[in-house]
Amino acid sequence: AADAEGHISASENLTVVFSKQENEKSNLHFIGIGINQFANPAYYLNWSVKDIRDLTVKLQSKYPEMLIDTLFDAQVTKENVVALKQGLLQLKENDKVIIAYSGHGVLNQSLDYYLSTYAIDFAEPQLKGLAYEELENLLDDIKPRRKLLLIDACHSGEIDKEEIAKIEASKK
Repeated sequence: AADAEGHISASENLTVVFSKQENEKSNLHFIGIGINQFANPAYYLNWSVKDIRDLTVKLQSKYPEMLIDTLFDAQVTKENVVALKQGLLQLKENDKVIIAYSGHGVLNQSLDYYLSTYAIDFAEPQLKGLAYEELENLLDDIKPRRKLLLIDACHSGEIDKEEIAKIEASKK
């Protein structure tokens, strides 16, 4: 299709051929991160760890050979989460990866999204919280083609900073 000035983009055909060997083994790697308890007890939750454990049990009943990594409560640090990447880099193309996070989701003053860690400062989550991009980065540049990221936390939907700025400006 042409634009308003009649310009047409050059077209190019690309053919991708993939042939899976029938005997290639595929593993499921599950990473569960659940956090109920925090350095600041005012923010305790009651269900996050249970949800991750329940999901692990359900998946394990269907995939008994599933590889499992979990981090709970005080184990949930930015360093421990980022370190999970090393194991993911060892996986193969036909493997599957599921990462599930359950805990608090927090926005900082700039509306950047952070996931809670044990030591997060809820007033300034950028100091010790886990930036969404750091969690998402676990799935970047790894070989498995089938990847799923599940987040059960407040603010886990997309935030349009420009739209919020327009709303704030209209209030003034």
